Amino acid sequence: EDMLNVELWMANATKAWCKFDLEPDTYLTRFWITKKIYADPRWYPDGVPLMFFSVHNTKRFDRTDKLLTIFARCTDPNFVNQSSCSTSLTALPTPCQMESLKEEEERLQRPEEYAADICCCLQPRQEQHIYWAGNWYSSKEQVPLRSPLESHAPRRCILI
Repeated sequence: EDMLNVELWMANATKAWCKFDLEPDTYLTRFWITKKIYADPRWYPDGVPLMFFSVHNTKRFDRTDKLLTIFARCTDPNFVNQSSCSTSLTALPTPCQMESLKEEEERLQRPEEYAADICCCLQPRQEQHIYWAGNWYSSKEQVPLRSPLESHAPRRCILI
């Protein structure tokens, strides 16, 4: 992603790629992403659009393996249909709190319930792969050219 941006700027482009090489934890936060993620007061006052297509910083094999297992299991409709996702937006579900003591206890003591609820952590990323300024989008065509937040800042990056 960084080198794609450097090449664009070398060609005098006025845009950069939106953020698609995301940290692993970003995938499991369910709906709890700040509206102005990666905000920059000059270029991205309302944050950077995120595209959930690629994972960065996967050096810890155990965490990466766990995330890839979740991705694989949660693409199976039979497995996803076992999920009983809460509609509450007040707290991150326990399975989504990776590497916390509470998450580990639930995974070891109640593996069936844990497994059934793990796909909830990916919501709504499976159907809506793009996030910007507090909103989720299914396609790049749906993402507005200007931020829906109060500044109405322009989207200064390219979506794929």
